[in-house]
Amino acid sequence: MLNRYPLWKTLLITLTVIIGFLYAAPNLYAPDPALQISGIKGRDVQLKTFERIKSKLDSQLEIKSASLDGGQALIRLNDLDSQTKAREIATELLGDQYTVALNMAQTTPAWLSAFGASPLNLGLDLRGGIYFLMEVDMRDLMKTTHEQMVLDFKTDLRKERIRYRSIRMANDGVDLKFRNEESLEKAITLLETNYRTTSFKQLKSDPLALRASMSPELLRQTKLEAVEQNITIIRSRVNELGVAEPDV
Repeated sequence: MLNRYPLWKTLLITLTVIIGFLYAAPNLYAPDPALQISGIKGRDVQLKTFERIKSKLDSQLEIKSASLDGGQALIRLNDLDSQTKAREIATELLGDQYTVALNMAQTTPAWLSAFGASPLNLGLDLRGGIYFLMEVDMRDLMKTTHEQMVLDFKTDLRKERIRYRSIRMANDGVDLKFRNEESLEKAITLLETNYRTTSFKQLKSDPLALRASMSPELLRQTKLEAVEQNITIIRSRVNELGVAEPDV
């Protein structure tokens, strides 16, 4: 049967198939069960620690290989059972200063990697992972902060024997009402000294009342501390699970 297509088209199709196979080939190589060990809070795994881990695992299990790169250790094992046991050994040896995560290490040959070929990266959901977005409820945070301000103001005023009518939360701060001008002036002096990042202003509707509100600087700092605290909690809980590629 005669070929009706020009030679250049046949060669182009053949070349396309070869290139496609070349870059799909890494998916034929099954990944190795592995341990990925990294230090918490940006700490690197030192060579001495790496050698200690490797020696301990090598004495109890058969490991394929172990490498230290970029401050992280990667230890390849033969099967999933060995991977689970190795994690228990490494976690007991290292304590809570390092994260020991289960991972699947690529086995792409070097000659394929030289062409830039790598296995297809599945989406996080297909790999058993999850994304989630958490935000701090600033309304509850402000309510809690104002409640604490009420308690602190009452404690300080009682300690200095400054009489007041009431101290209650308002929409955007805390309202303090006093019995007379003398108590008001003493309270202003005391509170402005003790709470330099809080703003105190007299209310136009009541000359014997103060409105205490957080300054922009204190508000920004409070929000930042709340976010950082939640990030720290999440990171510590994720590290306890031994997640391979956490991004908090």
